[in-house]
Amino acid sequence: MIEKNLESFVKKYDRNFYDDLIVIDKKKFIYNLYYRYKFLLRLRFKKFNYALIPHRSFDSFYLGEIIKNINSLKITSFNSNLSNISLIDKKKLDCYIDEFYTVSKDYLFEFEANKNFIKKILKEEIKIKKPFIQNYKSKKNNIAILYFGGSHNYKKWDIDNYIRVAEYLDKHLKYDVYLVSYMERNQIIEKIKYMTKNKYKIFAKDEMKLVNLVDFISQSKLVISNDTSCFHIASILNIETYVLYAGIHFGRFLPYPKIYNLNSNVVLNPYIEKNYNQYLEE
Repeated sequence: MIEKNLESFVKKYDRNFYDDLIVIDKKKFIYNLYYRYKFLLRLRFKKFNYALIPHRSFDSFYLGEIIKNINSLKITSFNSNLSNISLIDKKKLDCYIDEFYTVSKDYLFEFEANKNFIKKILKEEIKIKKPFIQNYKSKKNNIAILYFGGSHNYKKWDIDNYIRVAEYLDKHLKYDVYLVSYMERNQIIEKIKYMTKNKYKIFAKDEMKLVNLVDFISQSKLVISNDTSCFHIASILNIETYVLYAGIHFGRFLPYPKIYNLNSNVVLNPYIEKNYNQYLEE
């Protein structure tokens, strides 16, 4: 089961790893009662032997409705990071889960925690050493991508700073600069066009699906972003990447373990840098 915004990506890159897809439009599911009813009805009529729930830390209502209505002989999850969910919501979700696996707190990084979860289920070693995109080949051009989007305003770097960086990369390092986002308002796009006098190419949400974003990023030599989604894509393609990281869920998604040996760089708040180990433990 995947969310709608991942459909094109999964169909292109993960087609060898599934037999069927159940695609859910999360926004419609939450706000459109008729869509939610039809989706859950279809879900009840499908029969599964096993349902794996890799996390319980986001969108407890959305996830809870799916878990309650899935027609599976067994539902399995593990003690993932629960910092985004209240104890009350956790108890509600846990009532519908038949089996829990315990993953050591040593596996703080999300990729490693999920890998350990699958290892316990399969009872065999998982040989994947780090995140990757299957059989991906790219041709890198002299392109610098400045990804200015973000899911929340407090995560976003000021657009004036991006424009100053764009001007420097263009003038001094001779990059072909692209300003990119697939989750930004039209007012911001118009502001950038006005401030830069349409000097730089801008790709916004109407033109950029996730699968297109991956293809586009793969052609670049440098990515600077304040959103971690773009950073993850560029990093696993081993492109020189910098993320302006607010420190949310520090250690869970970023920074990457050094053993991954990726060309990724995390720019931290000075307070976090000064108290790195303490902040990681928190």
